[in-house]
Amino acid sequence: MSEKKEIKKLEKIATHSISSEEKKQAIDTLAAYGGISIPAILRVLEQSTAQEVKEHGLKKVKELKEKASK
Repeated sequence: MSEKKEIKKLEKIATHSISSEEKKQAIDTLAAYGGISIPAILRVLEQSTAQEVKEHGLKKVKELKEKASK
């Protein structure tokens, strides 16, 4: 499966999950794909209502952007 398909699959899992822990795990897995996963992570955050998920996702996006700028 291509990276883009895997990212889409993980994004779908995260957006359809009701568990904050599952959403955070999906975000962590998405982040492993690097900067290409940032748009998917942000879409997950847009659909999440849990503050802890939003904070976790924003932290991961920040880390990815910092790595990309080095």
